[in-house]
Amino acid sequence: MIAYISAARLRTLPLAISVIAMGDICTRLFNSQEYRIEISIWVMITALLLQILSNYANDYGDFKKGTDLHAARKDRVLSSGALNENKIKLAIILISILSLISGIRLLLLAFNENFTKGFLTMLVLGLLAILASITYTVGKNAYGYKALGDLFVFIFFGPVAVLGCIYLQSPNSFISLENNSIIACIAASLSMGFASSAVLTINNIRDIEKDRKSGKITIPVLLGFNKAKLYFYSLVIAMLSSFIVFIVLTNKPNEVKIFLIIIAVMIFGFRMTKIFLSNQKTTFPYFMRELKYFSLSTITLPLLAWF
Repeated sequence: MIAYISAARLRTLPLAISVIAMGDICTRLFNSQEYRIEISIWVMITALLLQILSNYANDYGDFKKGTDLHAARKDRVLSSGALNENKIKLAIILISILSLISGIRLLLLAFNENFTKGFLTMLVLGLLAILASITYTVGKNAYGYKALGDLFVFIFFGPVAVLGCIYLQSPNSFISLENNSIIACIAASLSMGFASSAVLTINNIRDIEKDRKSGKITIPVLLGFNKAKLYFYSLVIAMLSSFIVFIVLTNKPNEVKIFLIIIAVMIFGFRMTKIFLSNQKTTFPYFMRELKYFSLSTITLPLLAWF
């Protein structure tokens, strides 16, 4: 059981929680009369299952391609021998099924058991999310090995997750929101997409040399260490810029908006400084620590939005 918990990589779950929480907060701010707690619960369950599925599939995919073995990763369950291939494949299948069941239950609630075009569209997006979770590192055409991980993470952990969450709360009234409200929701979704890509970038900067040697192509591998850090800074700046647009478009008093913006800039400015102080000799534990702290820091975005 400990090995299965380890493979789930609980330290990555705050990011999924942050993304769904942002969609939840947007609904409460701009369409509170349509908010349903049961929808939020099932959205969160589905999102967490998809994140865990991605983590299991990532462990399996990197092991099969020899990436973890080449890097001597003892924090992965397959490369460390804590689990065998058959057990991890069975776990991937089981979590895929649970994700599908949870997603269908969510859609039945959201659409009041009416099989509309919206239901079918969201079902297709859900199936694509499951597929994307698995094929990040699994298969001959794994997109995580072709420098496409950032793009997929941005899309599915940004606009799809946040706007999807808002839409599922009230499929019929989403398009009737005021223009400023829609723009604010889009800005919030972009901020979470950039935050998610920034988390992935820290992970890939950490593994840049090992990925290069094993043939895994990521954006940091293509850019090199120093330019990869600049890429990370650009993601964080884009995240903060989107979040500021979101805050400005809310109905909060101006002094509150300024306070929230300052807090966000201070928190992520500090996290940027920690990556700035790193170099190519920086140890694996240092980046693991920063990966955890940055992931946890993303929770402050929906918290500040809620405040």
